[in-house]
Formats: sequence, C-alpha cells, structure tokens
Amino acid sequence: MTNGNIGELSFSASALVWGLLSALGVCAYTLIPCPLIKEHPPLSLVAWALLIGGVISNFLHPVTNLPKNFDQTDLLLVSLIVVVGTLLAYSLYINSLKYTEPHIVGMLGMLEPVTAILISTLFLGVSFLGFQQLGIFVVFLSLFLINFPAKKK
Repeated sequence: MTNGNIGELSFSASALVWGLLSALGVCAYTLIPCPLIKEHPPLSLVAWALLIGGVISNFLHPVTNLPKNFDQTDLLLVSLIVVVGTLLAYSLYINSLKYTEPHIVGMLGMLEPVTAILISTLFLGVSFLGFQQLGIFVVFLSLFLINFPAKKK
C-alpha cells in the first residue's frame, strides 16, 4: 500500500472506500445466510438472492438496453459468467456454511486475492516490488498461523 514510502499511500481514496465496502459485503454475504441455511436449502436462498438482486439492478441498468452489437456469442459468455461465476460459485460458498464455521469460510476467502496475484504473475507477466511480495508472504503466513493448532492447557 505504500511501495516502501511510509509517508505516502499509493492508492486513491475511492479505492479505500470501495475496499472497505467490499469487506463489509463479504461479511454480510457470509453471516446473513447462516440462520437461513438452517431452515431453507442453500440453492433456494441463492435463487431468491439472485432474483431480488436482478430485479433491483434492472431499475438501474435495464436488460432492454443492450449494446447494438450484442450477439449470441456475447449472450453465451454472459450466461456462462452468471451460471458458473455467480450461481454455482455462490451456491457452493453458501453450501459450505452448512459444514464449516463462517470465520473459516471467510478466512479461506482470503485466498482469492492471492490466487489473482499468482495468476496475474504467471499468465500476465505482472511483477511485484519487494514490499508487495512481503505482503503476499504475510497473507500466507497469517493463513498458516490461524490454522496452526493451539496448545491445550
């Protein structure tokens, strides 16, 4: 976040706001469904969440306002993103809350940005400075330490 210059942050205020809102969102979509999962199947919860979110977002960006060059290939790709990247991914995430504590599921979610870093390094040729590499190491170290069994007294 500082690239080694402790007197200056190297991100914008909007990045900070969006990052904090994202953290709140992760907490919300991890903790809110927990009591509902005990009474309803996870897939129906995800279906209702997507339906409600889709209806609300349709007021902001109506489905009828598609770009002029939107063709069947685009429709297929958007459908794949919705089904695989949203429906399937979130269904598996919500279903995991039935078997695992929410804090463990949230902690495993920390691997997502690390995975993005690894993929961008391997396939996109992105390089990171020493302090950024140290940050990646600290994330891995924290995951390891959190899962390390504590000594019982």
